[in-house]
Amino acid sequence: MRPDLVADIPLHLTAGTPGNPQNPLPTQITTQIRTLIHTGVLAAGDHLPSTRMLARQLGVARGTVVAAYELLAAEGLTVSAHGSGTRV
Repeated sequence: MRPDLVADIPLHLTAGTPGNPQNPLPTQITTQIRTLIHTGVLAAGDHLPSTRMLARQLGVARGTVVAAYELLAAEGLTVSAHGSGTRV
């Protein structure tokens, strides 16, 4: 694990138009983390920030980050374990 990367995951979200979510926030988060994994910025075994920490950092609801992490897990890119967080 490279803990320095956990705190500095460079994500940038764009706000959508209310009522017309062309690029929902969970999708933006998922896409950006997926790119970080595929480009090697995040490697196997690296821990992602907790959902609470990342939500606070991005200024979004925790459920938004939970949804993104669930999408990544469904794609087989991450694994989560209660008490030990989410890993690539």
